Amino acid sequence: MSEVLHEFTIDEEFESLILPLTDGEYQLLKTSIEANGCLDPVIVWQEEQILLDGHNRVEICDELETQFDVREMSFESRAAAKEWVILHQLGRRNLPVYHRCELALALEPSIRARAKANQSVAGGSGGLSPSLGGEKLSPTSGKALDTERELARIADVGHDTMHKVMHIRPRIDDKTREQLRARPPEKTVNGVYKQLTKAAKKAKQIAATETAELPDGIFNVIVADPPWQYFNREDDAEHRAANPYPSMSIEAITNYGKQPDENGGWMDGTGVQTIADENAILWLWTTNAHIEHSFGIAREWGFEPKTILTWAKDRMGMGEWLRGQTEHCLMCVRGKPVVRLTSETTLIKGPMREHSRKPDEFYAMVEKLCPGKARAELFSRTEREGWTTAGAEKGMFNDNE
Repeated sequence: MSEVLHEFTIDEEFESLILPLTDGEYQLLKTSIEANGCLDPVIVWQEEQILLDGHNRVEICDELETQFDVREMSFESRAAAKEWVILHQLGRRNLPVYHRCELALALEPSIRARAKANQSVAGGSGGLSPSLGGEKLSPTSGKALDTERELARIADVGHDTMHKVMHIRPRIDDKTREQLRARPPEKTVNGVYKQLTKAAKKAKQIAATETAELPDGIFNVIVADPPWQYFNREDDAEHRAANPYPSMSIEAITNYGKQPDENGGWMDGTGVQTIADENAILWLWTTNAHIEHSFGIAREWGFEPKTILTWAKDRMGMGEWLRGQTEHCLMCVRGKPVVRLTSETTLIKGPMREHSRKPDEFYAMVEKLCPGKARAELFSRTEREGWTTAGAEKGMFNDNE
């Protein structure tokens, strides 16, 4: 079939405003045109001879060599023609919520301009703003038009939904965008919004955790419970949900408390070792997956690992291979700290409570074994009597005592 020439042209911007038919819808339309002809005229912008509506019908009619009628409409500007296309689309199809909002948002510049003009038109005495594509905007009652609410009204969605779409639209990738546009949608606006806000909150928490200042003072006893990062679970939504606290990389934990210098390195005299007495003991909590890294971190902090304490929990948790029911704590020393050893073993038992919260039995044991009164806890989530606590989440569990 030779290419069919028309007096009108197809404009890419206008065509992009029209949601493509599904394969099933396209086939139904083709079958109908083949059997009955093209019953509805296509719409063309009279002044510029640009096709505004009927792209699929034109394509099918050309393929079937079927005639179709053309109806011309007059518009004073390209913006006015674009507004008509958008409002026509919003009025004729059961569009996904996200796509309805996208179409309405294409009108945002016009809405804002009319909102500004509305203040002059209303003059403080009420009235209606100028029309949009032949449609009157909301009554003003002398008040400035709320652009976001007006866009929500045009899209026929709630204000909260429009607000969320405006938030997620510049932040999502093409795959997510297509999932929101799919019919039926593969993702919801609210679901994507929650994911993004949760990720933003977590990123803020991570930044706060990594930049948290070390406590003031020199300490004989230091407990550290870093928020270890599980790299192999970053794309696993189930595991992300099970890890509510902001995590840190091995490098960030290693360099915790250090201050950067002007050459991109670290300033001397900064880091965890600067708050440790020359004779001190470090209790460094780690997990089954991070034991190998914890030894290097302890040495970087100025301590030598001596043994491993294991916490046996009263129930199992998550696990990549085996379900985890233990956590470990490296007992590390610097110099010759005083330790009151009696008959303590490498095993401690205590109930599992909130995520990452350590058992009270551990702190009781540390206070019994380590007589030093200058005690500090890094990455602390609970304020504890007799301890100096530091961390972005300090006090998280205070209400649960």
